[in-house]
Amino acid sequence: MALDQETLEKIRNLLAPLMRSEADRRAYLTCALIDAPILNIVDYTGATHIFIVNTVSRLAAYGKTASGENALWLLLETCKAYLGLDQQNQIDALKETILSIPEDPTNLPIFPDTQYELELDKMLRERLFVEGVHKNRDDVERWVAWYRARGKRPDLSRAKLAYVMLDRIDLANVDLRHADLSNANLRGATLHHAHLRWANLQEAYLREADLSRADLNKAPLQNADLSQANLEEASLSKTHLEGTKLQDANLKRAKRLDEASFNTDTTLPDGSKWSEDTNMGRFTDPNHPDFIDYS
Repeated sequence: MALDQETLEKIRNLLAPLMRSEADRRAYLTCALIDAPILNIVDYTGATHIFIVNTVSRLAAYGKTASGENALWLLLETCKAYLGLDQQNQIDALKETILSIPEDPTNLPIFPDTQYELELDKMLRERLFVEGVHKNRDDVERWVAWYRARGKRPDLSRAKLAYVMLDRIDLANVDLRHADLSNANLRGATLHHAHLRWANLQEAYLREADLSRADLNKAPLQNADLSQANLEEASLSKTHLEGTKLQDANLKRAKRLDEASFNTDTTLPDGSKWSEDTNMGRFTDPNHPDFIDYS
């Protein structure tokens, strides 16, 4: 849901006296948002009412800053101190409406798709692909949803997502090559047909995750928890499974598992530990006389 027209007009009228010059616009936005990535895509030029409508719409779609605060509300709170009592009360009356607006980067009709695609890409890349920057689930979901809405395969290759809470997230068919997902919580996540080649999944929590038909070739999964995960028809060539928990995992028709590496700390689907004498065919081949079906 986008910011409704009535609320947008109220905000425009309230902010207009403070946003007449480019210098003023920069000052208020920088004071409110400090170094939030969205400041990199704000156009401070142009007529006052156009600037306000465009900027307010962007902030509404952007949603929360890295600190978890609503970006649009931060701007209004900053500006409120420079307005009269009546205008301050009008801003306070808008708080509930603004904070209830769901983040929706796909719903920004003011901009052509191609232009906004570049702007969104730049803004979120500063969060998702840079070391040391706070990450959250919302950023990942916004990125994925926006590209899916346009029929494109979401590209999170080389994303820095270590330790992020991503339980039950839908990342089916997402490109995650070389991504850092170490120690991430991916319990129950949908990773069907995801491209995870070379992705760092060490110590990731993947219990009950759907990794069917996923490309896990050459991915380090040491000490990851894949208990009850679905790995049916997943490709596991040269995948590192040393110390990995695979208890009750579905390995039916898993591909090239014989090329994966294990050690004696690897827990197999039946709860036993891997050894050099282990025949993995009883977990992967439905025609094996000792096949155990965990699907």
